[in-house]
Formats: sequence, C-alpha cells, structure tokens
Amino acid sequence: MERRLQVTSSNEKQKPAEVVVEKPYVIRGHHIGFFIQLLKGTTIDIRPFSPEELSSTQSAFFRAKWEHAISNEDYEQTPEFLYWKDTIGTTTESQRRNEERQKNMFQTFVELPDDYPVELVSGRRDVICETCEVGAHCIITSSEFGEDGLTRLKRDTHVVANFYVAAKELGKLDVLTRVNRISDFTDMEPREVLAVQTTAKNFKEIIKSSDRFKVTED
Repeated sequence: MERRLQVTSSNEKQKPAEVVVEKPYVIRGHHIGFFIQLLKGTTIDIRPFSPEELSSTQSAFFRAKWEHAISNEDYEQTPEFLYWKDTIGTTTESQRRNEERQKNMFQTFVELPDDYPVELVSGRRDVICETCEVGAHCIITSSEFGEDGLTRLKRDTHVVANFYVAAKELGKLDVLTRVNRISDFTDMEPREVLAVQTTAKNFKEIIKSSDRFKVTED
C-alpha cells in the first residue's frame, strides 16, 4: 500500500490550508532554493531555517511584491499582478492561507522519514505549486504571468541535471534513479521531462554536501 503524509491545519473556506502529500515528495527544479534555505540558510543568516521562519520570511517577501504589483494605476492588466494574484490571492485571508500551506509543506519536508522517496522533476507541478491560491501559472507555457513556462522548464531541467552531477561528484550516483515523467502543461502537447528520485536522507545530504547548491542572498 502506498504511504501518505497528511498535513492538516484549521478549516478554511475556499481552498483549504490542508495539503496532502502523496508518495513521493515532489520538488520542481526551479523551486529548489526553498529547500536549500531549509538545509543551509542564506548568505545573510547561514544556518538552516525552520519551517516557521521560512514561511514567514517568504510571506513577507510575497506581500512586498504584491504591494509593488498594485502600485501601478493599471495594475490589474500587468503580468506581475496576475502572477501574485495567482500565487497568494488578493486578500489578507488568502495570503495568510498561503503562508500556512507553505509552513505545513516545509514542516513535512523536515520530518520526512529517511527512506521516504523525494523526486526532483522538471515541467510538472510540485509541493510548492500546491501552496498557491490558484496555481494556473504552474501549468501553462504562455507569458501571461510574466516568465513563460518553457523558460521555467529549462531552469527546472538545469537544476535536475545539476543535482545529478552533484551526486556523481559526491560518489552518490548509485542512490539516484531516473524516472519517466510527462510534463503537465495544459497548453502544449505532453512531452517527456527529466526527473530523478532518491530518498529524503540522500536528497538532503547531497544538497548540504555539494558546493553546487549555494545559499541564497536572502
């Protein structure tokens, strides 16, 4: 029987804060920075962030971006506004829900059993996408929300390939498994995308041990 990890929080109307993570724990390539912060911290504060600290920090950053997005007189037509509306919603309540979902998801990652499968993938929704209020930008290739999906796909692929090289350099190539995955963009034909799977313990050790994964600026 397939294992499940269930994260719960208070009941919410609209999209609930509860997120169920089914095996494996999926991380999209260009989202890896969140997990580097959980494992390594940042250049400003070089120590692992707690799920509460990271979700709070990210929420403040997101809200600042939101305030900037609505500062333009014609903001409702801008890709920046559409992106943040899609990600954190337009109300204080929706933004609070986003922060709660992030905290739950990061806590789940921290508490994963050592042998729990973690998958690093390109061109598919992941646990971060699931924290979005809507998440439409995660599955389209157009530039409606700013950066187009194909550019994100290239960044995803670069990260997955970089992770593979890091494992090789650390002598851990044998703990990776290449898995077959198909992109889930809704506005293009499905295509095979790069993905690798390992255990939570190995994923964390590779990130923490490799100089290829630098702590971020903030």
